[in-house]
Amino acid sequence: MAANPSAPEVVAGVIWQAANESGDRLRFRAGPDAKALLDERKAKSKADFFGGLKGMMDG
Repeated sequence: MAANPSAPEVVAGVIWQAANESGDRLRFRAGPDAKALLDERKAKSKADFFGGLKGMMDG
């Protein structure tokens, strides 16, 4: 995931879109890395997902 982060321009575009959103949308995916992370979150239990993130952070 960290090996292929979204380009800054992609993230900036999504931030602009979110800031100018007139609806009630709360979440915006900023590129394929965010999509992969959120898809993984949906596919796993809360404990497994956050345990995996913790494992990545601990090295």
